[in-house]
Amino acid sequence: MGDFNNNINGDAIDKNKYKNFGFQYARDSEANPEIISNGLATVLAIFREDSKFITKQRIEKLKADIETLKNQKADDTAALKNEQLKINAKEEEVKSLKKQQDDLKDRKSDTAESINIGLQLFGLVVLLLFLYVFYASVGFSVLQETAHISSAILNPNVFVEAARQGGAAIAIVYLIPALILVFGLLIHWFLGKITQEKEKKKKTQWLIFLVAFVLVAFCFDAIAGYKISQNAYNALVDKGLIKELWHFSLVFKETNFYLVLILGFVAYLAWGILLHAFISNPIFNLNDQIKRFDEKIAQANKELLEAKQQVNIKESNLSKLQDTIVKKEQSLHSYENGGIYYDIEKFRGVIGISMEGYASYVIPFCNDEEKARQIMNIAKQEQIKWENNVIQSLNTED
Repeated sequence: MGDFNNNINGDAIDKNKYKNFGFQYARDSEANPEIISNGLATVLAIFREDSKFITKQRIEKLKADIETLKNQKADDTAALKNEQLKINAKEEEVKSLKKQQDDLKDRKSDTAESINIGLQLFGLVVLLLFLYVFYASVGFSVLQETAHISSAILNPNVFVEAARQGGAAIAIVYLIPALILVFGLLIHWFLGKITQEKEKKKKTQWLIFLVAFVLVAFCFDAIAGYKISQNAYNALVDKGLIKELWHFSLVFKETNFYLVLILGFVAYLAWGILLHAFISNPIFNLNDQIKRFDEKIAQANKELLEAKQQVNIKESNLSKLQDTIVKKEQSLHSYENGGIYYDIEKFRGVIGISMEGYASYVIPFCNDEEKARQIMNIAKQEQIKWENNVIQSLNTED
C-alpha cells in the first residue's frame, strides 16, 4: 500500500482519516463485503471535500498550461506560415526551372539559332583564311622592299614565293599566322576567365591581363605596319619617285601603316571575340544543360514534397494542440463555475487507504485467516466494479 500513500501526499489530504473511516465502516457493516460500495461512496464524498483545495491548484495549473499552449500555438502557426511560404517559393522555383528547360528544348530545335551558328562559323572560317594570308603576306613583306601595298598585305602567291626562298621565309609565312591565331585563342581564354569568375577582384585582374595582352598584340601589329610602310616608302625612293629619305615621323602620314593596323589588329581581335562567342555558345551543350535541369527539377520536387509533408505534420499538430486548448479551457470554465477536479490517482490512493482500514478490522473480526481472505476478495471485486462505474465519469478532462 506504499504506492497509495505516495499518491495522496502533498495536497493536505489526511490519510489517517480515510484509514479510520475504512475501519469504522467495516465495523458498522459487520464486515459485509456485499455493501462495500456504500462505504466507497462515502469515501468519494469525503474526497470531494478534500478535492476542493486540489481544484484551486488545478485551476492555477490549467491557466498556466493554457497560456503556455497558446504561446506554443502562436509559434507553431508562425512556423507553419514559413513552411507554406517555402512551398510557394519552391513551386515557383520548379515552374521557373521547367520553363528554362523548355526554352532550351525549343532552342535546340530553333532554326534561327542554327542559322546564327552557321553564320558565326562562316565568319570564323572567312576571318581565319583572311588572317592567315594577311599575316603570311605581312611577315614575308617585312623581309623585302615592295612598292605595292596590296601584295605586301594580301599576296595570294606568298606561299609559293616563300617556298622559292626557302628557310626563314617558309618559317615566317607559316608560323607567324599560326602565332596570330594563337593570340585569338588566348583572347577567347581571357574572356572565358572574365565571364566565369564571380569574385569582382579576380574578374578585374583577368580584365587587366586581357587589356595588357591586347596592347602587346597591338604593338606587334604597329611594328609590322611600320616596317611595311618603311619598305614601301624606300622602294619608291629607290625608283626615284620620292627624294626625301625615310624617317620615323613619316609613319604617321603613311596610309599603309594604318591599313595594316586596321586589317590586322582589328580583324584578329574580331576573330578572337567571335571565336569566344562561337565556342561558348550554349547550344553545343544543350543536352547536358537539359539533363542538369532534370536533376535540379528532381531535387526541387523532392524538397517541395518534404516541405508539404512538414506542413501536413505541423497542421496536424496544430489541430491537436487546439483540441487540447479547448478541452483545458472547458475544464477551467467548469472548475471556475463550481466544478470539482478529482485527481484520479489520489482518489485511487485514498480508496486503497480506506481498504487498508477495512482490512485492519476484518482480519481480527473473523479470527480466521481463510474467511478473512474470502471477505477481502469479495470486497476487492466489488471495489473494482464500483471504480469502473464511478471513476471514469468524475472529470471533464481526459
